[in-house]
Amino acid sequence: MATAKQQVQEYFKCKNDPIYFCEHYVQLELPGGNELFVLYEPQKKVLMSLIHDHHIISLKSRQVGISTLTQAFVCYTFTFYKNVVVGIISRSGDEATDFCRKVMTMIRYLPDWMRPKFDKETEQTFILDNGCKFYAAPVNEAKPQSIFRGKAITIAIIDEAAHIAKIDEAYTGYGPTLFKSQSVAKKKNVPYGTIIISTPNKTVGMGKWYYDQWKNANDKSIDGL
Repeated sequence: MATAKQQVQEYFKCKNDPIYFCEHYVQLELPGGNELFVLYEPQKKVLMSLIHDHHIISLKSRQVGISTLTQAFVCYTFTFYKNVVVGIISRSGDEATDFCRKVMTMIRYLPDWMRPKFDKETEQTFILDNGCKFYAAPVNEAKPQSIFRGKAITIAIIDEAAHIAKIDEAYTGYGPTLFKSQSVAKKKNVPYGTIIISTPNKTVGMGKWYYDQWKNANDKSIDGL
């Protein structure tokens, strides 16, 4: 068993090296038993981008592990920082519940000396004793702008953004509060950002908002070269 000094050293090694943390402490529930999260090189680049670039948009194919990587990122921030507030928008209540459950599972499998404690937990929400909070919800099509009302979100995640009805109205509704919370987090050196993830879904209709965000991000990247 590691001594208290060794645990402190390992704690800070994990905080300073998110890849090391994921590959040595983040466990995934797989058929036949749990396995540590071994990252591919592209996943390592994405993880570091989540931490250092803050605002990213990903156009992905299915089953490439971006959602799992984002869950591990939330696990990392909740383990090593205080008062981080994550809000994830999913396509449905079931997907919101599943995302929340997977993050909670990753946290629960951490060793006792590293793991923050749960103060509250429901299917789509949990609060830790270090002040970190997690909220997951689908968009209410009848009242899309009501999502995360009153929540000081510092990390916003929109999963499968091109497949969410009225995501444009939902984002417009909580965007100003999100910007204010992220500005405060930046000053306090607390993790913040906006993560937009999706498989493609046309350039009009439901998929238009995501396509516009992706195109604008790419146009800005080209201009900056």
